[in-house]
Amino acid sequence: MAAAVRRLDIDVIEGKAETIDAMLVHTRPGKPVIAVNAKRSAYRQRFSLAHEIGHFVLRHDSSVSFFEDSCSTRHSIAFRPDAKKEREVNIFAAELLMPKVTLAHEAHKYTPRFGPPLNGVHAGHGDTPKRTGPRV
Repeated sequence: MAAAVRRLDIDVIEGKAETIDAMLVHTRPGKPVIAVNAKRSAYRQRFSLAHEIGHFVLRHDSSVSFFEDSCSTRHSIAFRPDAKKEREVNIFAAELLMPKVTLAHEAHKYTPRFGPPLNGVHAGHGDTPKRTGPRV
């Protein structure tokens, strides 16, 4: 991730919001900044950073983008994300964190012939079972 952020010339800062996991702010011609919520788990921070990088790389038109905690019942900022763009950046983030080639190579180690699939394949790649499972 650090290499991607450096190559894209994005500054990353820590924040401590209640409901927002991460936020991309890019006011052209300025340098893009991604704020990642330090209160979240390392896995969530990593995925949220990849998600916001996706918004930047895919050139989504908003100058401010934020990844809101879907589990929270408190929403202090009125924001209705474009479902298609959000799915697109989630796929981008999953691929950035764990490319399909790597996933295919690693999956057989965690998938018993009969039984629950993929218990643990996500751990070494900064992803979670919820996002890993559907990609296999």
